[in-house]
Amino acid sequence: MVGPGETFDEVASVMRDMRSAGCRILTIGQYLRPGRENLPVVEYIHPEVFDRYRQARL
Repeated sequence: MVGPGETFDEVASVMRDMRSAGCRILTIGQYLRPGRENLPVVEYIHPEVFDRYRQARL
């Protein structure tokens, strides 16, 4: 889940780690706050950012 405050570089770093560990399929989704007692959404991730994740050569 993205949206609770991570940076693009942090997500890319995790993606690199997962690839080096053998992961070949990854699904990234937008965090949406399910209730008031849960973490707030810090940032709505624009679809263009998801395109950048998809195109990243890690």
